[in-house]
Formats: sequence, C-alpha cells, structure tokens
Amino acid sequence: MPKKHYLNDFKMQEDGRYAYEGNHYAFAGDESERKSAYAKIIILLCVLIASVFGAGFITGGGMKNSFYVILPYICEAAALFFTAWYIVKLVSKGDTIREYDYNKTVKRLPNSLPIVAFFAATGLITSLIFSISTGFKEAAAQSVIYIILKALDVFLALLLRNMFLKYEWIKL
Repeated sequence: MPKKHYLNDFKMQEDGRYAYEGNHYAFAGDESERKSAYAKIIILLCVLIASVFGAGFITGGGMKNSFYVILPYICEAAALFFTAWYIVKLVSKGDTIREYDYNKTVKRLPNSLPIVAFFAATGLITSLIFSISTGFKEAAAQSVIYIILKALDVFLALLLRNMFLKYEWIKL
C-alpha cells in the first residue's frame, strides 16, 4: 500500500481537473454545537499555549541552568506545536472534512495531547526536584509559578483530550 493511499480518492474529471471522491466526516451535532465545540477548543488551546510559553520566560526552578528541567520543557513545546497544528488544521476545515484530514487530525489528537501532558508532568517533577534540592533558594517565587504553570499544562492537555474523546464524528 503506498504511503499516500488517499491519492487514489482523487479522480480526473472530464475538464481535466481532479475531484475528491473519497469519504467525508462531519461533527455529529448541528452547526451551533460544532461552532461552540471549536470555540471551546480554541480558547483552551490558546490558554495552554500561553501557559507553556509563559513558563519559558521564567528563570526559576532550574530553567536557566539545569538540563533535566529544560529538556522536558523543550519536548513539551515541540509536542504542543504539533498538537496545535492538528487542531488548527481541523478547525479551519469547516463543516466536513475529508477522510485523510480526519485521520491526520481527529484520530491523532487524543494521542498527542497525553504526550504534552506527560512532558508537562515531567517538567513539574524535575522542577520540584531541583527546587527542593536547592532549598528553593534560587528565585523561589518564580519556581512556584513555574510549578503551577506546569500543573495547569497537565490539566489543560488532559481536559482537551477528554473533550476530543467526547465529541463524535459521523461518516457521510
């Protein structure tokens, strides 16, 4: 099976243009429910992005001199980038999405959000270890803020995942 098997769903028309003849999927509610769901998703995603990148500006909790605190943060930011890409791609498609977009977004999101949560939790734990081992002597207030932001990241990523698992899609 070729890597891009969905290309078989495009058929040449009489005028020489290609048209998609594959399966389509739609959100299982009416338009107002879909718009409401997408609005909630976008708002939570924006808060998650602000929390993750806001934590990057904090120098306490080992963020400026400890690789084992910085590495989970970098991995979390990278995982969030790809997750945000999937969400933006999904929301920008509108009412119906093609099967290959469904497979690349709706099916991947419940699996990519726990990765974000995992790296946020790892960052929280490593920052706690660093802060406790140094006695909270290095920027204690910033360390506490960083730990709170990491806890918020875990919560938001898992909340978004639960939202995606709750929403249903129908094959048209």
